[in-house]
Amino acid sequence: MSYRPAPKISDILNKLKVNELTQLCRKFLLPQHGKKMIIVNRILDYITNVEKEKQIYDFVLHTRPSIFDEIHGMQNTRTNVVAGRNDNTNNPKNDTSPVKKNAQEGVKKKKVRIYQEDHEFASCICGGMHLTIISKACVVKCIECNKSLHVSCFTQTTCVYKDIKHYKILCVLCRLKDMDPFYPVHKALWVKNLGSNSEKISIDAHDLKIWKNQNKEVIMFCIQMDNKRLSTNIPLKQEWPKTLTLKVNGNISEKILAPSWEHKRRDNPLKITHILKAGPNEIDISITNYEQPKFFVLAFVLCNLNTEQSIIENIIFKNTLSFKEAKQRIIHLLSMKHGDDEVMCMEVNRKISLHCPFSLDRILIPCRGVNCSHLQCFDLKSFIDVTKKTKAFNNRWKCPICSLVLRPKDLVVDTFITYVLSEVPQNIKEVELNKNGEFLINNLPFQTNYVEKKNVENKPHDNTVDISHITTKLEKLDNSEELQKSNSMFPVIDEIIILDSDQEDTKPIITHKNNTQETSIHSVLQDVEDIICISDDSDNEPITSDISDKSFNGYK
Repeated sequence: MSYRPAPKISDILNKLKVNELTQLCRKFLLPQHGKKMIIVNRILDYITNVEKEKQIYDFVLHTRPSIFDEIHGMQNTRTNVVAGRNDNTNNPKNDTSPVKKNAQEGVKKKKVRIYQEDHEFASCICGGMHLTIISKACVVKCIECNKSLHVSCFTQTTCVYKDIKHYKILCVLCRLKDMDPFYPVHKALWVKNLGSNSEKISIDAHDLKIWKNQNKEVIMFCIQMDNKRLSTNIPLKQEWPKTLTLKVNGNISEKILAPSWEHKRRDNPLKITHILKAGPNEIDISITNYEQPKFFVLAFVLCNLNTEQSIIENIIFKNTLSFKEAKQRIIHLLSMKHGDDEVMCMEVNRKISLHCPFSLDRILIPCRGVNCSHLQCFDLKSFIDVTKKTKAFNNRWKCPICSLVLRPKDLVVDTFITYVLSEVPQNIKEVELNKNGEFLINNLPFQTNYVEKKNVENKPHDNTVDISHITTKLEKLDNSEELQKSNSMFPVIDEIIILDSDQEDTKPIITHKNNTQETSIHSVLQDVEDIICISDDSDNEPITSDISDKSFNGYK
C-alpha cells in the first residue's frame, strides 16, 4: 500500500514560489524543470514515508514559516464563514454578518507572539513558539545551562534520532550573556529566529520604572546562526539583516538601511528602554534578507550595567596567574616554534616592552589573553578604557598585538611581568627574556644595585609572586665591577672631616682610622683612610674619636 501524505501538504507546496520549489527539488536531488504544478506533483510523488514528509515540513519551516499561519488562518476563516451563513439562514433580516467581518479581519491581522521565559524551550532558537515542529524526539540539552533545545532548529535539517548524542549545542541565551560585558544579560524578554519577513511581538514592561532606577537597559541584539558552529568557535558578532524597521507601539523607532557598496555598516545593538512604556508594548519588525539568505535570531534582553572598575576587579580576582604558572607560561611561549622556517624562539632572546601599546605609558596591570601566543602584555585598565570608547561594536575586545577577541573571561593577569615591572627602574622601557625565563637589561642579567639588602619579608608569597628561585645577588659596592670603574675615574677620598658645632672655631684636628678595625666598620665607611675632626672646644688638646671600642690616634 502506497504512503499517503497529509492533505494540507499539497496546500503548503502550492504556497511556495517556483524558486523555493526548485531549491526543494535540488535538496532532494529531484529534477528542477517544468511548470509549478509539475514540480509540486513531482515532490508529492517523492513523499513515500513519514521521514520524507518531515523533511518537507522542516524545509518550509526554515524557508517560509508564515505559510503555516496563513493556512491556519484560512481554516479558521472557512469555519467562521460557514457559521455566519448558518446565522444568516436563521436570521434573514441581518444584512451584515459581524462574524464574517471578524473572520476577514483575522486573516489580515497577524497573531502576536508572546515569549514565555519559563517555557521548556525558551532558550531554543524558536523561543518555544514554534508549534509546527514535528520531530519532538530530537531534543538535546544546552552544554552550559542544561535547557532543552530542538536539534532541527539549530541544524536547519531533519534530525536523526540515532545521531542525537553527537550534537553539542550552546543555546542562544548562553551566547548572548558574553555578547557585551558592559551590559551582561539579566533575563530574556523575547527570543526567536527571523524566519519570515515580518514579526509582531509583545513585550511586557510593567517594571520599567524599577529597571530605570536600577540602571538596567532593554537592548535588542541580532546574531547570525551557523549550523556548522554549534558549540565551539562561535563568533559572538552582532549582525543585522539587510534592512530592518522597528515599530514600537505604532511608531517607527529605528530604521536600519542596507549597507552601501563603498561603506561598511556598523551593526551595533539597539537600546530601546527610552521608547518603551510601562505595561505591554506592541512591537512590529520588518526585515529584508540578503540575496543569499542568512539565518538570523533576534533577542530583546534586559541587561544590567557593569562598570569598568567592576570588570577590572573581577578579572584581577578570578583570572590572576600565580608566579609559577606565569613563568611556566613564559617559558612555554619562548620554546614555541615561530615562523615558516621552524626557528625555535628559545635560540634568541625575546624583547618585551614595558609600555602599553594603547596608552604608551608604563604598564600598571600586565594582561594577556589565555590563547595569545605572544609574550607582550598590555595594561588592563587601558584595554578596558579603549574598548569602552570604541564605537564599532564588533571591533571591541580585540588584542592589540594579535587581534584575538578577548572578553573578560579570556584575560589573565601575568604576575611574572608584574614582578619584572616592580624590579626594573622606571627609565627602562624594555627587557629581554632568555630561554630560562630570566630577564636581562642591555644583554646583561639584571641585578639590583642597592647597598642595603632587601628584606626577605618583603618577598611575595607563593600564591602571588614566588621569587625564591630567582637569584638576585646583591653585591657590595666595593666588590662590584661598576664601582671599580668609577674609582678609576674619580679619586678616592682618604679623609673624613667631622664637624662639631660650637661657638668658637679652633684648629682642625685630624685623626687617622685604626687599620686593625677596617673590617668592623667596613659596612659604614668604605675606602676611607683618614678622618679629620674639626671642633671649636676650648681645649687645644688632641681629640680622640672612639670607633668600634678602639680610639684613633689624634694629632695636630
